[in-house]
Amino acid sequence: TTSIASTTTPANGISTPTPYQTGMATNCNKFHLVVSGDQCGTIASNAGITLANFYAWNPAVGSTCAYLDLRDYVCIGTLTCTSAS
Repeated sequence: TTSIASTTTPANGISTPTPYQTGMATNCNKFHLVVSGDQCGTIASNAGITLANFYAWNPAVGSTCAYLDLRDYVCIGTLTCTSAS
């Protein structure tokens, strides 16, 4: 069987797929479904974002990526993206 992710649409009009990582940025507009073998650095690199931004947008994963949840969506882009310095 194939499962289809449900979505929620917050006030910003972006459909957010569920389930998503706790504490994810509310202005997120790009998402990645975490699969077995994923690591925060790899997800960030493949998305073309800094690891600092990944952690800022997904704080619940922890500063060492220890809490990255399998089969949850994480944020890989925001409506107002600013680079971390």
